[in-house]
Amino acid sequence: MLNVSKRAGIYNVILDEGVAVGALLDASYERETRTSTELVEYVGELIEGWGSRFKSGVKLSPRLSSVDTLSSRESDILKLVARGLSNKEIARNLSITPETVKSHVKNIFIKLGVEKRAQAAVRAQSLGLVVH
Repeated sequence: MLNVSKRAGIYNVILDEGVAVGALLDASYERETRTSTELVEYVGELIEGWGSRFKSGVKLSPRLSSVDTLSSRESDILKLVARGLSNKEIARNLSITPETVKSHVKNIFIKLGVEKRAQAAVRAQSLGLVVH
């Protein structure tokens, strides 16, 4: 279904479904990051559009002025978050504790102005911090 929507350029029709579609988009994004990179960008754009429509109290921070805004460790962790890894998996990959990862992820969220991992991945991709 998402393949067809992407090819047809369907965007607003999906977002017009309202607040409830947000959970579906999040689930779709999580599934796509694990199985395919083909639709990750499309679903990410839908999530960002959904957020701007339905999360009036949450504003994304302005575009980061440079990659230097994130520490090198935060940048490494962000790349792994964007690949769909859990905190425990990231901790194993980087030989740090899951609590340390959680702390870095929290800082990343603040710096990117997001609330969820999927939003962080989309934001990072749109800023050129990660490449799929």
